[in-house]
Amino acid sequence: MNPGFEQGKVREYTRLACSIEAILSVAERHAAQIVFSASCADGNGCVRATVIDCSAGGLGIETSTFIPRRAALSVTIQRPADGGDPLRFLLVVRRVAMVARAPTYYLGTAVADGDPAQVAALTRLMGIITPAQASTSPVPAAGGAVA
Repeated sequence: MNPGFEQGKVREYTRLACSIEAILSVAERHAAQIVFSASCADGNGCVRATVIDCSAGGLGIETSTFIPRRAALSVTIQRPADGGDPLRFLLVVRRVAMVARAPTYYLGTAVADGDPAQVAALTRLMGIITPAQASTSPVPAAGGAVA
């Protein structure tokens, strides 16, 4: 069990489970402190990830690259299901948990500074998640507990 996870804590936002390819990069304000190695990043310093849940407050992301708490990330979804422009988010990592030996990390992220434009983009994403991507089952929280 993740020691940072509080069993009785109630989530602030309802989360929608999904599986959407995304690209992560370190936001400009942390680019000097966090640099991905060439073995895990592409030529642009980006790593691949999968968005596994979405809410009005942030995204749940799985990636094979460890990213520390409080890191600012730029997350891009290149091909949203509505065929519109790519979705870009500026998020802050709030929780990190290793969920598989592969390694696979779960990143619980939140909108940086409650930015209304970011909340609007998250709302757009939640509105275009297709029924095939959506799941009504509970989403596992960090540490494997169901939230």
